[in-house]
Amino acid sequence: MIDANCAAVIATAQSIGDTVAMELAVAFYESLAGGAGVESACNAAAGRCRAKHGDDLRALFSVVSQQRASQPDRWPWEMSIKPGAESARHWNLLEAAGDRLFGLPPLPRLDLPDSPFRNLSWLEREHAEVFFGRASDIRQIHDRRHSESVTSVALSPDGTRVVSG
Repeated sequence: MIDANCAAVIATAQSIGDTVAMELAVAFYESLAGGAGVESACNAAAGRCRAKHGDDLRALFSVVSQQRASQPDRWPWEMSIKPGAESARHWNLLEAAGDRLFGLPPLPRLDLPDSPFRNLSWLEREHAEVFFGRASDIRQIHDRRHSESVTSVALSPDGTRVVSG
């Protein structure tokens, strides 16, 4: 598929059990739909399968494949990137759709405020529908908050950048 000009290919040369293949595909597409890049979604899917099936790689293979004399001692799926197309590792649906809020939960439906202009007053939850134009900031905060290595997210004192701890 790389020779056919595909930028990224996730494949296996082994005969995989249908249930396991489906589990990996579902985990991959759920992660991709949540805004992850291709490589991150692939790693997340592999992690979910490994967590479910443990270190016994034989459990991943189909019965026909298990009857073969030798099984590989490595994870059966590999991601290949076409030379020169390394950016495909980070391709994601939210950028492809041009919507920085892609995959985030929708805003709750509330009555619009009497006036969308808050001047120097704080924006509160009820103003969410009129507070737009900050999609990149919202995405950055969301992604950092949902990262496994981050325990807290806050804005810098001047409000110009997101800091995490």
